[in-house]
Amino acid sequence: MTKIKAISVAAAALMLTALGTVSAMAWHGVVLSAAQDCSKRVVTVSANDTEGFFTESGSPHSGNLVVKDSAGTKVTGTFTWSYDTTKAHSQAIGSVPLSVLSVGKQYSISIEGATDVAATTVTITACSSPACSEQLSVVGTPSLSQDGKSLTWKIHNSTGADINFLWFIKEASTTNPSTKTGKALAGQDTTVVSSVVSGSDTNTLVLTWGATPCVKKQVFSASATPAPTETASPTAAATASPSESAQAAASVEPSPPNTGGGSGGSADHSFPFVLLALVLGTLVVGGTTFALSRKGS
Repeated sequence: MTKIKAISVAAAALMLTALGTVSAMAWHGVVLSAAQDCSKRVVTVSANDTEGFFTESGSPHSGNLVVKDSAGTKVTGTFTWSYDTTKAHSQAIGSVPLSVLSVGKQYSISIEGATDVAATTVTITACSSPACSEQLSVVGTPSLSQDGKSLTWKIHNSTGADINFLWFIKEASTTNPSTKTGKALAGQDTTVVSSVVSGSDTNTLVLTWGATPCVKKQVFSASATPAPTETASPTAAATASPSESAQAAASVEPSPPNTGGGSGGSADHSFPFVLLALVLGTLVVGGTTFALSRKGS
């Protein structure tokens, strides 16, 4: 019996040694790296499988990341990773939100349980805000409902953070437009629905957001858009005479200079500009100034 116990103990020791050897060799050739991505507001963690470890049978393909500051304090939160063997050997495997990290601090990021894989480090820097034109945009022209009473506008958020915004239709009230709130999730589209302003050939969507603030406008012209249930007749199309074209060109007011802190484009950075645009009846889209057309009485 004593001999059997001794053999069992020896076998168990050999098994543990073998397992320890496999564990020690399990993560061979895996190199981690990390980079701050301000557009997505995350630190992206990548792994380079230099020796094909992840393609070996029994290798783990997912788990958790461990994030610590320079003092060794673990950052609170669960940060997962996963490796796709169908993709390139070097690929992004996970991310850490910048919201849980502090500017100016250095952090180490490692794979939980992979003690033989060296941790990667990253120092967090302050992210500059993207230009207004790189944040929200109105996609295409709005869609007119079948009954011709409402417009659906699609708004795209190009940033990695959610954006709350205010919006109104300029022609609905020239003195005190009724504003509504909206939210565009990071990297996604959202829609707002407005009522068509009766008696106005144009409906101008005005978006404002941010502390600066940013301003975005988009115009819908009823005369330039066929009714959804009607087909325009070729013989009914009118051609503007040279004198009419000259008159329209002469009616364009010069656009006030953009004194905002961001880049050019359709976004502005000051409310005085919004008020001036409302008074003059001009529209700035993509850097071009248009006069809003109005029907004669």
